[in-house]
Amino acid sequence: MLPEAVDALEIQRIRAALAASDGYQTRAAELLGMRQPNLSRLMKSLGIK
Repeated sequence: MLPEAVDALEIQRIRAALAASDGYQTRAAELLGMRQPNLSRLMKSLGIK
């Protein structure tokens, strides 16, 4: 149950950052405090397009 809750929270954070950055992954990654390649990998592993 906890891993699913963590995934759900990560998905929410990523979607909020993408919305705030008008869909630009590089800016969204900056907002989340990570590099864009890491965000891209995380999105792929969470099933976010």
